[in-house]
Amino acid sequence: MKMRVWGGGIPSVNAHQKSASASSFVYLVGADFRYFFNRTLGLVFSADFNSSAPQFDNVTGSIAGTMFDEESEQVISTVDIGLGLVFAF
Repeated sequence: MKMRVWGGGIPSVNAHQKSASASSFVYLVGADFRYFFNRTLGLVFSADFNSSAPQFDNVTGSIAGTMFDEESEQVISTVDIGLGLVFAF
């Protein structure tokens, strides 16, 4: 990834980061709530949360010509909320 940073009175800086990959454990927690108006029609509400924190080793690149080799962790969390119509047969 190449980027150019500037603004706020800071002179422009060129940066380059090579790609990095990582594996990590992911957990998912979810719940559903269903309400039926009658025997065949209802609503469903669902909510899911998942999170992961992959640890990237040997992240390399350069900022303004200065090379770096670092470790990095990126916390990734999402919430998914759904609402649906239920038809029962």
